[in-house]
Amino acid sequence: MNGIEALNSLALRDFHGEATNEHFHAATYPRVIIDVVLNPNTQTEKTNEMVMSCVHWGLGQLIISRNFVEAYVSCLWDDQVVATVFYEKPQTAAARQNVSGSAAAAAALSNSTTTAIINATATNEVVMPAFIIRPDSQTIPLPDVFLMANNVFFGLADRDITDTVPTYLEIKGTPGTQVSMLFEPYSIRTRAPYFEYRWLFETVRQMPAWMLARGRFCEVSIGVLVDRMHVGNGLLDKGQVGRPNFGEWSVV
Repeated sequence: MNGIEALNSLALRDFHGEATNEHFHAATYPRVIIDVVLNPNTQTEKTNEMVMSCVHWGLGQLIISRNFVEAYVSCLWDDQVVATVFYEKPQTAAARQNVSGSAAAAAALSNSTTTAIINATATNEVVMPAFIIRPDSQTIPLPDVFLMANNVFFGLADRDITDTVPTYLEIKGTPGTQVSMLFEPYSIRTRAPYFEYRWLFETVRQMPAWMLARGRFCEVSIGVLVDRMHVGNGLLDKGQVGRPNFGEWSVV
């Protein structure tokens, strides 16, 4: 879950902006830390795109292998190591910064940003995704749900977060999973709020935790409400997504 939170935070930033050392540690998931340590010994310009690519790839490998162990990933860009991403327990991260020979990493992290997990509800708008399990919803393996979320964040991270989501935006899952997601605005709105990418990211951020709390990972229909206004719809679907017949969502 901490990986999903980290990807959401990164997706909300300027994709081509300058990267910084990061320390992702969500209060709600305290047992895992994701540290990003930039390599100070290379002159290559380091961007959020590089960090996002590395975090995305590392999480994907951990999920696909179903081997959730401590790991680190060296990020190569133009044949140069530009950063290292650590997936660790808090005690391991602390030890890494203090052991002999890790002075560079410790110094880098001492200047890092301890990233409070950023989500769309940190703004004035209130985002309330409504997830609905249909009577015919098929079960989806837990790893496939997390891989799908991983793909959504990485696949759309280059978009301006305040741009409006287009009609019929489909995101394919990892090959072999046969899972897809579909999003589109609800009708044509003439005034704010609109269905923006930041609201899409917040919806996907909440989805795995919502399923985990209910003990069921399966297909869902999604209504996205911002400030109690129905702005968008979505589907998590097993197999090829077809054109759905979305209804209207409301908050009571």
